[in-house]
Amino acid sequence: MFERKDSTETTFSKQNITKESALQAFKLLREQSQKNFPNGLSLDEINKEIEKSK
Repeated sequence: MFERKDSTETTFSKQNITKESALQAFKLLREQSQKNFPNGLSLDEINKEIEKSK
């Protein structure tokens, strides 16, 4: 359903997305964020990440 290219990038193949696969993707993203940001992010850090992605 989805493939991991590196620790920060996940892409979806062109298949139907089911509730189960969406939950699996959500759990994977949560695991990655807990690993990469164990103390979480402040609102300022979140806003900086958003600006960098634009």
